[in-house]
Amino acid sequence: TAVDVALAGFLDFTRQFNEDMLPIALIHDAMIVDVALKSKEKFVKIINNGYNFKDLGHFPLNIEIISQRKI
Repeated sequence: TAVDVALAGFLDFTRQFNEDMLPIALIHDAMIVDVALKSKEKFVKIINNGYNFKDLGHFPLNIEIISQRKI
């Protein structure tokens, strides 16, 4: 199902960013995260490229930046 693909993608992103991304909440097929400023550019690039799920193909992703700390 679409939720299975979303959860697999969430796990993949969490592993890629390790301590530079903190998952805050999951809402059905959306994940709210806090990404370290040093990893923001890499994170946005990966999201813009979409997610490839084995045997099911390519899934486009969307990103919304809610807030950004000025630190």
